[in-house]
Amino acid sequence: MLTTIGIAETSALQILGELAVLPDMLDARQWVAFSGLDPRLFKSGKSVEKRPRISRSGSRHLRRALYMPALVALRRDPYLRVFYQNLLARGKARLQAVVAVMRKLLHALFAMFRSNQPYDGASQFLRGDDGQHAVAEMPYAIDIGKIAGDFRIALRKPT
Repeated sequence: MLTTIGIAETSALQILGELAVLPDMLDARQWVAFSGLDPRLFKSGKSVEKRPRISRSGSRHLRRALYMPALVALRRDPYLRVFYQNLLARGKARLQAVVAVMRKLLHALFAMFRSNQPYDGASQFLRGDDGQHAVAEMPYAIDIGKIAGDFRIALRKPT
């Protein structure tokens, strides 16, 4: 869990404390529902339709424990940063995009626990059997250049 960008010891303990009570047979969507990050639709009749919001019916402690790691991951993980930038480009509000990153981190944690593998941000964005990255289809792409031993990340519009 500590291999995940943005999750350090304190947040890992908080997240593990909340996830430890879950049974082994749950899937990733049920983890998201337990955290309260799943969308809740509001409809009343034919005329009243409000925008979907997160349900908040789950663990507020887990949501709180995922918030700061999501903010750190936005700055440090190039794949999550592109995911976030693309949500903003599609017209989502900043907080909506942060909640989407929190949900993506929770899905990544689920995959890590099930496969017993360290975190790999690139694997979260693979689509289909051909192994193509979904990032290539997004409005922004990633340029990673190595400069003096340090990685520099630049977002660009794909050509």
